[in-house]
Amino acid sequence: MILAVLCALLLWFIPLAASAQSATSSLLVKLAAGLSPEQQAEVIARNGGLEISSIPALRLHVIQVAPADLPQVLPRYQADPQVVHAEENKTRQSQAFPADPLYPNQWSLPKIGWDLVFGNVTPTGSAIVAVLDTGVDAQHPDLAGNVIPGTSILDGSSGTTDPSGHGTWVAGIAAAQTNTLEGIAGVAYAGVRIMPVTVLDANGLGQDSDVIAGVVWAADHGADVIVMAFSNPGFSQNLQDALDYAWSKNVVLVAATGNDALNTPTFPAGDRGVMGVAGTDPNDTLVPFSNHGQGVFIAAPATDIQTTEIGDAYSVINGTSAAAAIVAGAAAFMKAVDPTLTNGIIVGRLARMADPAGTQDQTGNGRINMARAMADTGTDFIQPAGAPPVGDGGPFVGPYRAAATNINTATTLNAIASPLSSGQTSVSFSGRVDSVPSGTPPPAGSQVDLEFRTFIAACNGSFATTASALTDASGNFSGTFTAQTTFASYSYRADFLQVNVGGGGGTTWQKSTSACRTVDVGPSVTFNATNLGSDVAASTAVLSVTIGAGSPMTVTKGDLPKSFAAVSGTTISYSYNSPIASTSATKQYRWSTTAGTGSASGQTAQSGSFSASANSSVIADYKTQFQLTFAQSGIGGDSTGTVVTVAGSGKTAAVLPFSAFFDSGATVTYAYTDPVPSTVTGKRYTLTTPAASPASPITVSGAATITGTYKVQFQLTFAQSGIGGDSTGTVVTVVGSAKTAAVLPFSDWFDSGSSVTYSYSDPVASTVTGKR
Repeated sequence: MILAVLCALLLWFIPLAASAQSATSSLLVKLAAGLSPEQQAEVIARNGGLEISSIPALRLHVIQVAPADLPQVLPRYQADPQVVHAEENKTRQSQAFPADPLYPNQWSLPKIGWDLVFGNVTPTGSAIVAVLDTGVDAQHPDLAGNVIPGTSILDGSSGTTDPSGHGTWVAGIAAAQTNTLEGIAGVAYAGVRIMPVTVLDANGLGQDSDVIAGVVWAADHGADVIVMAFSNPGFSQNLQDALDYAWSKNVVLVAATGNDALNTPTFPAGDRGVMGVAGTDPNDTLVPFSNHGQGVFIAAPATDIQTTEIGDAYSVINGTSAAAAIVAGAAAFMKAVDPTLTNGIIVGRLARMADPAGTQDQTGNGRINMARAMADTGTDFIQPAGAPPVGDGGPFVGPYRAAATNINTATTLNAIASPLSSGQTSVSFSGRVDSVPSGTPPPAGSQVDLEFRTFIAACNGSFATTASALTDASGNFSGTFTAQTTFASYSYRADFLQVNVGGGGGTTWQKSTSACRTVDVGPSVTFNATNLGSDVAASTAVLSVTIGAGSPMTVTKGDLPKSFAAVSGTTISYSYNSPIASTSATKQYRWSTTAGTGSASGQTAQSGSFSASANSSVIADYKTQFQLTFAQSGIGGDSTGTVVTVAGSGKTAAVLPFSAFFDSGATVTYAYTDPVPSTVTGKRYTLTTPAASPASPITVSGAATITGTYKVQFQLTFAQSGIGGDSTGTVVTVVGSAKTAAVLPFSDWFDSGSSVTYSYSDPVASTVTGKR
């Protein structure tokens, strides 16, 4: 079958000249002790620049400043009495620095710790990375000498030409020649050769059979690493068998997860034994286009990646193809440095030493850190489990994560908070550190560094406080800190910044995940709303909540049920919105009733307030409403008076069509006026049918439009002159109806455009003999 093998095709590429970016400068500013968060912000505001990060334990703030402003901004900070000292944020680099002219554009290399390895590690062995792709331009000056003959499954050639360019991109990222006066630096800067295996055509498409043959050929011809920068959502057992074969021959397998922004597995990234690679940006955030989910084992940079282009050129590209090439280059370099390493040990070190980035679902074990993987001496043998149907993702082997005592989760922390008379809050915390998934604690005396952020609403705001504690032999730790806040209610997020394994002087440390952890302080107050349908968008505001002297907070449909923590005695105010819009313009929800429990017992209104003294809840019930529209047709602007009466309210033609929302199940009565008078003498409007549809009364079950259809009528008057009271018999016959002088003048209404026949009698008889 065709593997719609979309070369995890870099969603786009940027010509080199377009990739240049202006440089930025930054300052390191240490503030005086005892400043509140507001005072700290004031110092930065008055002196200039943008705070981009901080180290609270040192009262140190990193301030980004435009290079042109640096000479003016730095002296202002240095002269500020609330600043201990300020200096330019200097860039430090390893002793060795590659001579490649485009290296300054390769942000991804220092991001993965490459600059800490280059110049300090020289491979004593060699390794081969097989690039299964569209071929490789072996004549490119940054690749020539690093490319060995491979094969083309498509035409039997050596694979050393590339009609597409995609394979050349991947090869350059993984192992371009380094420390030359040409182009870029490769991740594998020495000891690694590229073996092209062409399995995709010039359009980036290939069949399963070609890919399978390429995997087996590479495994049989000395490949230490196979990189597959393509993806397809369809699982193939035959492809899995080929990959199992390559794994059994000690080959490290790497594949791109793809660029469709989906959380469903793709293959070969999701196959057993393959490191599926997702893409991250300079902030270690999953790039929007990267696939994620069970097929992700690890992540690497995937945006603005400098690489080789066919025709002796260079490009800047984006995509998980680039991320996979980075991981493949690092794995091949590790093999070249220590040829005794097995594929499982290389995979284990890369996974265990990865830096946290995003969530496990997004980046698997985290973003690759080449320097830490090179320094690791662990020998755990790890084989990627693959995604269904062969596995459930992972395994996830690090880093150390914080776990709560007596709570079966690795993302929460026990904490008890007590308000202080100063308006601050004392928090006692405890927890446990273990390794995931083995559950093994670090050595006793390992230092746990935490950052607590104080909020008026759960995980929405920031006043940072740091705290540290040491673990016991079981990994347990505890301590206290004082939250700096002026708010009357609190919740906390604990970011476990690092665990210093073996104590403060330990040789290694691991960053943990930065998941939001909320700790209730005092009574919990939960707000909810019932009977809001799925047609209410998650972003729709349902109510606002004000806690103490804080600002009103908007709670959306997607937030519900929403819980807040409040110090006992704090006033909680709320106001539910009504009506609540639906995604359908003819449907909405109106507030109906409110019910409260705990401190909120007795709350029945749409808006209210209460003092929090116990765990409480406030729940509003909403009723569904549908729009009924009443309209008319046929009535002109000369009408006067009521056209339709809806639920006792008269509506003239000037306000029609008239729309209103009514509760589902309610009974609505209406009546169209017949006839409707006109301001023009002798003209009126009358219904063409006795009643509109649906007929009144209506039981509301959905939106409806009711229309009264009218026609124009004019008044015709038939009269006589000259006939006295002694006449007898018919004077005029109108549409077959005889009229005597006694009933004349006679008037009646007739439809506009209709034909009316009449005939005056001649002669008209008299009751007087001999007279007519």
